[in-house]
Amino acid sequence: MPDFEESAIPIPKINPNNFNTYFQTALSEFNIVKEIITSIHDYLDIEEIQWFSLDGFGKSIGVEARNGIELILYTSSVINNIVYLIRSNESYWSFIYDGKWCRWRFPFVKLLAITNQEIYICLADGFINTPPTNTSKCLGWKILNATLYTLHGNGTTLVATDSGVTFDTSIQNTELLIEYDIPNNTIYYYVAGVLVGTVTTELPPSTVNYYISVLVKTLEANIKHIRLGRFLFEKVK
Repeated sequence: MPDFEESAIPIPKINPNNFNTYFQTALSEFNIVKEIITSIHDYLDIEEIQWFSLDGFGKSIGVEARNGIELILYTSSVINNIVYLIRSNESYWSFIYDGKWCRWRFPFVKLLAITNQEIYICLADGFINTPPTNTSKCLGWKILNATLYTLHGNGTTLVATDSGVTFDTSIQNTELLIEYDIPNNTIYYYVAGVLVGTVTTELPPSTVNYYISVLVKTLEANIKHIRLGRFLFEKVK
Protein backbone atom coordinates (compact mmCIF):
# COMPACT_ATOMS: atom_id res chain seq x y z
CA MET A 1 0.00 0.00 0.00
CA PRO A 2 1.39 3.50 -0.82
CA ASP A 3 2.74 5.50 2.08
CA PHE A 4 0.65 8.68 2.22
CA GLU A 5 1.66 11.79 4.05
CA GLU A 6 -0.79 13.00 6.62
CA SER A 7 -1.65 16.04 4.50
CA ALA A 8 -2.36 13.95 1.37
CA ILE A 9 -5.89 13.00 2.48
CA PRO A 10 -7.34 15.88 4.47
CA ILE A 11 -10.02 14.87 6.96
CA PRO A 12 -12.48 17.66 7.75
CA LYS A 13 -12.93 18.53 11.41
CA ILE A 14 -16.60 18.57 12.37
CA ASN A 15 -17.78 20.96 15.03
CA PRO A 16 -20.12 18.95 17.31
CA ASN A 17 -22.34 21.98 17.56
CA ASN A 18 -22.91 21.87 13.78
CA PHE A 19 -23.32 18.09 13.46
CA ASN A 20 -26.99 18.30 12.46
CA THR A 21 -26.14 20.72 9.65
CA TYR A 22 -23.42 18.38 8.33
CA PHE A 23 -25.78 15.41 8.54
CA GLN A 24 -28.58 17.18 6.68
CA THR A 25 -26.17 18.28 3.94
CA ALA A 26 -24.84 14.72 3.52
CA LEU A 27 -28.36 13.30 3.46
CA SER A 28 -29.42 15.83 0.85
CA GLU A 29 -26.45 14.95 -1.38
CA PHE A 30 -27.18 11.23 -0.96
CA ASN A 31 -30.79 11.78 -2.03
CA ILE A 32 -29.65 13.68 -5.11
CA VAL A 33 -27.42 10.76 -6.15
CA LYS A 34 -30.26 8.32 -5.45
CA GLU A 35 -32.60 10.34 -7.67
CA ILE A 36 -30.04 10.36 -10.49
CA ILE A 37 -29.61 6.57 -10.28
CA THR A 38 -33.38 6.09 -10.19
CA SER A 39 -33.80 8.38 -13.20
CA ILE A 40 -31.22 6.42 -15.17
CA HIS A 41 -32.99 3.17 -14.28
CA ASP A 42 -36.33 4.64 -15.34
CA TYR A 43 -34.80 5.90 -18.59
CA LEU A 44 -32.82 2.80 -19.60
CA ASP A 45 -33.18 -0.96 -19.61
CA ILE A 46 -29.72 -2.52 -19.46
CA GLU A 47 -28.73 -6.17 -19.52
CA GLU A 48 -25.23 -7.59 -19.64
CA ILE A 49 -24.76 -11.26 -20.45
CA GLN A 50 -21.79 -12.59 -18.52
CA TRP A 51 -20.43 -15.92 -19.62
CA PHE A 52 -20.31 -17.81 -16.32
CA SER A 53 -22.63 -20.54 -17.58
CA LEU A 54 -24.85 -21.39 -20.52
CA ASP A 55 -27.95 -22.14 -18.47
CA GLY A 56 -31.01 -21.06 -20.44
CA PHE A 57 -29.24 -21.38 -23.77
CA GLY A 58 -29.72 -23.99 -26.45
CA LYS A 59 -26.39 -25.05 -27.87
CA SER A 60 -24.49 -27.63 -29.83
CA ILE A 61 -21.28 -29.41 -28.90
CA GLY A 62 -18.38 -26.98 -29.20
CA VAL A 63 -19.78 -24.03 -27.22
CA GLU A 64 -18.13 -22.90 -23.99
CA ALA A 65 -18.60 -20.11 -21.43
CA ARG A 66 -15.27 -19.15 -19.91
CA ASN A 67 -14.77 -17.42 -16.55
CA GLY A 68 -17.67 -15.01 -17.00
CA ILE A 69 -15.67 -13.17 -19.64
CA GLU A 70 -15.80 -15.01 -22.96
CA LEU A 71 -18.10 -17.05 -25.16
CA ILE A 72 -16.20 -19.53 -27.33
CA LEU A 73 -17.52 -21.52 -30.29
CA TYR A 74 -15.26 -24.07 -31.98
CA THR A 75 -16.04 -26.56 -34.71
CA SER A 76 -14.67 -29.96 -35.58
CA SER A 77 -12.39 -30.46 -38.60
CA VAL A 78 -15.25 -31.56 -40.87
CA ILE A 79 -16.61 -29.59 -43.81
CA ASN A 80 -20.09 -28.09 -43.23
CA ASN A 81 -19.82 -28.65 -39.49
CA ILE A 82 -22.05 -26.20 -37.58
CA VAL A 83 -21.88 -25.09 -33.96
CA TYR A 84 -24.48 -22.74 -32.53
CA LEU A 85 -25.83 -20.98 -29.46
CA ILE A 86 -29.35 -19.60 -29.01
CA ARG A 87 -30.96 -17.86 -26.03
CA SER A 88 -33.91 -20.19 -26.07
CA ASN A 89 -35.69 -19.03 -22.92
CA GLU A 90 -35.66 -15.26 -23.29
CA SER A 91 -36.85 -13.12 -26.17
CA TYR A 92 -35.67 -9.57 -26.87
CA TRP A 93 -38.89 -8.75 -28.70
CA SER A 94 -39.72 -6.04 -26.16
CA PHE A 95 -36.46 -4.23 -26.95
CA ILE A 96 -37.70 -3.62 -30.46
CA TYR A 97 -41.41 -3.41 -29.74
CA ASP A 98 -41.71 -0.76 -27.04
CA GLY A 99 -38.38 1.04 -27.05
CA LYS A 100 -37.31 4.27 -28.62
CA TRP A 101 -33.65 3.52 -29.15
CA CYS A 102 -31.91 0.16 -28.69
CA ARG A 103 -28.25 -0.72 -28.61
CA TRP A 104 -26.68 -4.16 -28.88
CA ARG A 105 -22.97 -4.46 -28.14
CA PHE A 106 -21.09 -7.60 -29.20
CA PRO A 107 -17.40 -7.48 -28.19
CA PHE A 108 -15.42 -9.43 -30.78
CA VAL A 109 -12.22 -10.91 -29.37
CA LYS A 110 -10.54 -13.30 -31.81
CA LEU A 111 -10.76 -15.66 -34.78
CA LEU A 112 -8.71 -18.83 -35.10
CA ALA A 113 -8.86 -18.75 -38.90
CA ILE A 114 -9.78 -16.27 -41.65
CA THR A 115 -10.66 -18.60 -44.53
CA ASN A 116 -13.51 -20.93 -45.51
CA GLN A 117 -15.97 -20.08 -42.74
CA GLU A 118 -19.34 -18.44 -42.12
CA ILE A 119 -20.11 -16.83 -38.76
CA TYR A 120 -23.32 -15.14 -37.61
CA ILE A 121 -23.81 -12.97 -34.49
CA CYS A 122 -27.45 -11.92 -34.43
CA LEU A 123 -30.74 -11.24 -32.80
CA ALA A 124 -33.00 -13.48 -34.83
CA ASP A 125 -36.40 -15.11 -34.91
CA GLY A 126 -34.89 -18.45 -34.09
CA PHE A 127 -32.56 -19.98 -36.68
CA ILE A 128 -30.79 -22.66 -34.68
CA ASN A 129 -28.57 -25.04 -36.59
CA THR A 130 -28.58 -23.50 -40.07
CA PRO A 131 -27.50 -20.06 -41.32
CA PRO A 132 -30.25 -17.47 -41.84
CA THR A 133 -32.11 -17.36 -45.16
CA ASN A 134 -34.40 -14.92 -46.97
CA THR A 135 -37.24 -15.97 -44.68
CA SER A 136 -35.28 -15.06 -41.52
CA LYS A 137 -36.12 -12.00 -39.47
CA CYS A 138 -32.90 -10.77 -37.90
CA LEU A 139 -30.36 -8.05 -37.38
CA GLY A 140 -26.70 -8.55 -36.62
CA TRP A 141 -23.39 -9.39 -38.21
CA LYS A 142 -21.97 -11.94 -40.60
CA ILE A 143 -18.33 -12.88 -41.05
CA LEU A 144 -17.47 -14.63 -44.31
CA ASN A 145 -13.86 -15.79 -44.23
CA ALA A 146 -12.26 -12.62 -42.76
CA THR A 147 -14.75 -10.02 -44.01
CA LEU A 148 -17.38 -8.47 -41.74
CA TYR A 149 -20.86 -7.81 -43.13
CA THR A 150 -23.84 -6.00 -41.65
CA LEU A 151 -26.89 -8.26 -41.69
CA HIS A 152 -30.63 -7.64 -41.53
CA GLY A 153 -33.76 -9.36 -42.78
CA ASN A 154 -37.52 -8.77 -42.72
CA GLY A 155 -38.72 -12.30 -43.49
CA THR A 156 -38.73 -11.95 -47.27
CA THR A 157 -35.32 -10.43 -47.97
CA LEU A 158 -32.01 -11.04 -46.19
CA VAL A 159 -29.37 -8.39 -46.82
CA ALA A 160 -25.65 -8.79 -46.07
CA THR A 161 -23.54 -5.71 -46.87
CA ASP A 162 -19.75 -5.56 -46.82
CA SER A 163 -18.76 -3.26 -43.95
CA GLY A 164 -15.29 -2.64 -45.35
CA VAL A 165 -13.76 -4.28 -42.27
CA THR A 166 -11.59 -7.39 -42.42
CA PHE A 167 -10.09 -9.30 -39.52
CA ASP A 168 -6.90 -11.25 -38.98
CA THR A 169 -6.08 -13.89 -36.38
CA SER A 170 -4.58 -11.54 -33.81
CA ILE A 171 -6.45 -10.42 -30.68
CA GLN A 172 -9.03 -7.89 -31.89
CA ASN A 173 -11.02 -6.72 -28.83
CA THR A 174 -13.30 -4.81 -31.19
CA GLU A 175 -16.82 -3.71 -30.27
CA LEU A 176 -19.52 -4.51 -32.82
CA LEU A 177 -22.37 -2.13 -32.02
CA ILE A 178 -25.88 -1.95 -33.50
CA GLU A 179 -28.16 0.99 -32.75
CA TYR A 180 -31.84 0.82 -33.72
CA ASP A 181 -33.64 4.18 -33.89
CA ILE A 182 -37.13 2.71 -33.79
CA PRO A 183 -39.29 5.86 -34.25
CA ASN A 184 -37.27 6.76 -37.36
CA ASN A 185 -36.97 3.18 -38.66
CA THR A 186 -33.20 3.33 -38.98
CA ILE A 187 -30.47 0.89 -37.95
CA TYR A 188 -26.85 1.99 -37.51
CA TYR A 189 -23.87 -0.35 -37.48
CA TYR A 190 -20.59 0.62 -35.81
CA VAL A 191 -17.21 -1.12 -35.60
CA ALA A 192 -14.89 0.22 -32.89
CA GLY A 193 -16.97 3.40 -32.77
CA VAL A 194 -16.88 4.00 -36.55
CA LEU A 195 -20.14 4.02 -38.49
CA VAL A 196 -19.98 1.35 -41.21
CA GLY A 197 -23.62 1.04 -42.25
CA THR A 198 -27.02 2.75 -42.13
CA VAL A 199 -30.18 0.81 -42.99
CA THR A 200 -33.76 2.04 -43.53
CA THR A 201 -35.29 -0.84 -45.56
CA GLU A 202 -35.81 -4.59 -45.03
CA LEU A 203 -35.95 -3.95 -41.28
CA PRO A 204 -36.86 -6.79 -38.93
CA PRO A 205 -40.51 -6.42 -37.86
CA SER A 206 -41.52 -5.81 -34.26
CA THR A 207 -44.11 -8.57 -34.19
CA VAL A 208 -41.98 -11.67 -33.60
CA ASN A 209 -39.65 -12.98 -30.89
CA TYR A 210 -35.94 -12.29 -31.24
CA TYR A 211 -33.29 -14.46 -29.62
CA ILE A 212 -29.53 -14.23 -29.30
CA SER A 213 -28.22 -16.49 -32.07
CA VAL A 214 -24.54 -17.21 -32.75
CA LEU A 215 -23.46 -19.74 -35.36
CA VAL A 216 -20.20 -20.91 -36.94
CA LYS A 217 -20.09 -23.07 -40.08
CA THR A 218 -17.01 -24.64 -41.67
CA LEU A 219 -16.58 -24.43 -45.45
CA GLU A 220 -13.62 -26.82 -45.39
CA ALA A 221 -12.37 -29.72 -43.27
CA ASN A 222 -10.55 -27.58 -40.70
CA ILE A 223 -11.37 -26.31 -37.21
CA LYS A 224 -12.92 -22.82 -36.96
CA HIS A 225 -13.10 -20.90 -33.72
CA ILE A 226 -14.46 -17.54 -32.52
CA ARG A 227 -14.17 -15.80 -29.14
CA LEU A 228 -16.66 -13.15 -28.05
CA GLY A 229 -16.91 -10.99 -24.94
CA ARG A 230 -19.87 -10.07 -22.73
CA PHE A 231 -22.94 -8.97 -24.66
CA LEU A 232 -24.61 -5.74 -23.54
CA PHE A 233 -28.15 -4.65 -24.44
CA GLU A 234 -29.51 -1.17 -23.74
CA LYS A 235 -32.95 0.30 -24.42
CA VAL A 236 -34.07 3.89 -24.07
CA LYS A 237 -37.65 3.71 -22.81
